[in-house]
Amino acid sequence: MAGGRSGYYKHVGLAVVLLLFFHEGVLCQPRLVTFRPTTHFTVASSDGIIAIQGGKSINLTLFGDNITNKTVLHLSPWQNDTACNRSLVAETIIPLTWSPADKYAEFSVSVDGVSSGTTLYFCLDGVHQGNATWKSLRVTYTSASSSLLPLPLQIILLLVLLCFSALFSGLNLGLMSLDPTTLKIIMKSGTRRQKLCARLIYRVRKYGNYLLCTILFGNVAVNSTITILLDDIVTGAVAVAVATLCIVIFGEIMPQAVCSRHGLLIGAATIWITYAFMFITFPVAFPLSLVLNFMLGKEVGAVYKRDQLLELLHVTQEHHDIAKDEVELISGVLGFKKKKAEDVMTKLENAYCLDIDTVLDFNKMREIYNSGYSRIPVYEGTSQNMVGLLYARDLAFIDADEATPLKNVLQFYNHTLHFVYSDAPLDELLHVFSEGTHHLSIVQRVVSPPSQDPYYEILGLVTLEDVLEEILQREIKDETDQFGFGATTAKSHTQKQADMGDFLRSDISILSSQQKLAALQFLSESVEAFSEKRISKNVLKKLLQKDIAREITQRDAESGDLYLYKSGVVANYFVLILEGCVEVTIGREGMSFEGRAFSCYGHQVLVDAYGGTGSQYQPDFTVRPLTSCVVLIVTYNQYVAALKATSFEQERRGSARGGGGGPPPASNGGATPISAPDHFLSEWQKAVSEDHNTERSKLATIIGVLHQKIKAPRRFKHKSKVPDKQKLLAREEGEEEKPVAKHLEPDTTGATPAVPTPFAAETAVVVMSEEEDKDFPVWFKSSGHPSQSEDASLT
Repeated sequence: MAGGRSGYYKHVGLAVVLLLFFHEGVLCQPRLVTFRPTTHFTVASSDGIIAIQGGKSINLTLFGDNITNKTVLHLSPWQNDTACNRSLVAETIIPLTWSPADKYAEFSVSVDGVSSGTTLYFCLDGVHQGNATWKSLRVTYTSASSSLLPLPLQIILLLVLLCFSALFSGLNLGLMSLDPTTLKIIMKSGTRRQKLCARLIYRVRKYGNYLLCTILFGNVAVNSTITILLDDIVTGAVAVAVATLCIVIFGEIMPQAVCSRHGLLIGAATIWITYAFMFITFPVAFPLSLVLNFMLGKEVGAVYKRDQLLELLHVTQEHHDIAKDEVELISGVLGFKKKKAEDVMTKLENAYCLDIDTVLDFNKMREIYNSGYSRIPVYEGTSQNMVGLLYARDLAFIDADEATPLKNVLQFYNHTLHFVYSDAPLDELLHVFSEGTHHLSIVQRVVSPPSQDPYYEILGLVTLEDVLEEILQREIKDETDQFGFGATTAKSHTQKQADMGDFLRSDISILSSQQKLAALQFLSESVEAFSEKRISKNVLKKLLQKDIAREITQRDAESGDLYLYKSGVVANYFVLILEGCVEVTIGREGMSFEGRAFSCYGHQVLVDAYGGTGSQYQPDFTVRPLTSCVVLIVTYNQYVAALKATSFEQERRGSARGGGGGPPPASNGGATPISAPDHFLSEWQKAVSEDHNTERSKLATIIGVLHQKIKAPRRFKHKSKVPDKQKLLAREEGEEEKPVAKHLEPDTTGATPAVPTPFAAETAVVVMSEEEDKDFPVWFKSSGHPSQSEDASLT
């Protein structure tokens, strides 16, 4: 019994030992369930065995039982159970990482010296894991022949793709920044080349979202291809770095910098590439553009508000070709709508107004004339009660001697006043003024004092000129403007403007004030000899006050024997036709034409005068009146007198400016200084005396038989008695009064012909003043060289 038990225990112990041995030797052996390569692998298409690249480090993650951090991995080219005892491909490999809970371990394996296509099997701790396809690896090698393309072709393709990447990136900025509005502006206002480029781009730019989708699709496709090709040439992080640098520098930064400045030219030059890609990407890009159009709406383009446009002009002033004056003008046009009437008006205290009880006598009319205003408000009682408007032209037919009441003039013309509120915009005022009914408005506002009825308060005046000045951003200065230090502008006549009062006050005037003013303006501005550098305005006005005008009646003109000039006959006078018509005959062919008002002849006589030569001018033309005429005649001596008076006046003025640098010119040995008018009167007396002596020695004739019946014109508002011409002649010759023969016998003595004058002894003479020559001869001279030319062409 004891022996039986003993044998039982032996068997049990042997079983325990065998169990422990099996557990440690068999059950505890590592068993591979599956594996996963993490780098450099492909899947063989024929049998499904995973392929790895030889000569490279490969990470393998093994999943299974009993795999620990001490498990040793071997790769064997043999597929039977004894393979692990034969030659192995790799040395002993231990796990890189190990996770007993998840039952896996990661190994790093490098396979070298194995031919391509060799199948390797796993051996763990010397135990072969089987020859199943999912437990096998196949070794492959990457050679130059296995690349996608040959290396030179890859490099060329990379350069082409970089160019396309740059193009798409540049077009994305260049074309999309040219909105349809900008292109339309360039097509209308650009140069010829710019118009052509804008027209080409506009055809695709009007499909904005479609163009955007095409450019972006093309850019992304090209950049992706560049990355793939670079990865085939270089691997890992190097491929990523090179692709990033090439795309960013050559595909983004540089092309966008260029196209941002020259997008119009580049876009037009590459428009056919854009068309091609729009066609290629049409299936994807066009539907997507329709969705964007539906969601975002129609593209409007760049639109600027008034303030933005104004600021754009000022910000870009250094770069555009718009002048500063033009910028100011545009600024005024854009900004004047915001201005109100009270911003540009002339305040009431600075405005020139008249009382309705004013009498239009000489002093008041002269005051109105010197004010320089064409429209003058009229008030009754106070300036807050405006009742009418006076136009300066209304005074054209008013006689200053009649002292016409202003009220009568207002009632006759009945000009209505136009009132505007102080907050009226200037654009509304401009619209009112442009209609032509009003060019001046009274600015008023409503005042509502507490516990009182509201009333209107007049603040000032606003005119069309004020509105235009606000648009032009500058003051419109005319000949009557005088500017001070304040903001207001006063009207005042300058020294260079003719003072009509000088003519109206003249007691010796033989022309109307209108004729004198017209003659003054014409001579000083159109005849060089009477310009201000030759004859001053003051002296010219004094000259026009003298008796230098003559009237030719219609009867004398129709007689046919009255001539102002004869061809070849010496003449020493200048003639200006104020009214009427004359016939001028020129040359041997006898060509003739008519000379009318403000034509002048004999300018060469005046040229000789200020040139210092004598008067020996012989016209090569003949002038005779055709109708009744009013003419001005200035002789050589009279013009010399005006020259001397002007020189005297300039010397006096220079002496005054020099601060007493020398004593002024004086008469009577320098004891008493004389004035410029007195000096002119003295020179005039000398000129009259010389002309008088010339006429006494050479009686007025014009070759042959000639009646000259030119009469002095009627004086304007002057009633002085005209002396009898026969008595004057008799007094000059010391003889009794006797008639003068109308026909003079020709001279048979062979003496030099007398200097001709265009009037006969019958001519009526007006004595200018008692101070002037009492024996002023009965003669009339005119010279006539039309406009300084020897062919007698009109000025």
